[in-house]
Amino acid sequence: MKKYIFRFTRLISIVFFMFIVSASFAQGPPDPPTNPGSGGGSDLPVGGSAPIDGGLSIFLLLGSAYGTYRFKKSN
Repeated sequence: MKKYIFRFTRLISIVFFMFIVSASFAQGPPDPPTNPGSGGGSDLPVGGSAPIDGGLSIFLLLGSAYGTYRFKKSN
């Protein structure tokens, strides 16, 4: 009986994840930015102007601090 329950739950989980993956591809790409020369609109790139420098430097700082901690702990 355990064998059948295991197979059934595995089948249900595979089908569930197949539906999740197909739903994640359901959205189309965003509209391109409007042409600023045609009057009105903005000249921002697709995706806006989100800065990644601040988060990247914090991530590198925390990573180096954790690496130093692990190195000192191993010695």
